[in-house]
Amino acid sequence: GDFKADPSEAYSVSSQSLLTLPLIQSAFCCQYQIANIQKNLQKPQLMKKLLNSAFLIILGFYFLVGHFGYFTFTFTFSKNSNLLKIFATQVGNIWYIRAANVLMIFSIVAHFPLTAFGLRRTFESMIWKDQDAPTKWRMISCVVIMVIAGLIGSV
Repeated sequence: GDFKADPSEAYSVSSQSLLTLPLIQSAFCCQYQIANIQKNLQKPQLMKKLLNSAFLIILGFYFLVGHFGYFTFTFTFSKNSNLLKIFATQVGNIWYIRAANVLMIFSIVAHFPLTAFGLRRTFESMIWKDQDAPTKWRMISCVVIMVIAGLIGSV
């Protein structure tokens, strides 16, 4: 089917737009290894310049995509906030839309253990003090954290 977007409405931003802030924070701030890499470089100022440049480029790109995407899907988002479901209903249930949904779910599941690393290490340090937790208990704690977060997120 052909894609037909609803008419756009300029700058009608609701307070629900603030619900995207955790996603933006996660995209920008969950790279734990960058600070350690920067400390070990011979020229940390160069790394700082590169990080700031990359941050501004990505922020500009996110802003443009979000800005024009918002105008394209203003009324459609009020019905359903899942962009991939909107494509599936307006374009049709095509294989690459289904593949994009599966890949999005996979990226979230694969990325979540990194973002939960601090929480997992905190719990482990309370139980095992200065030792590393056994691998079995690391896996169990990761699964428990993911299940609890999934349950909270699905409510």
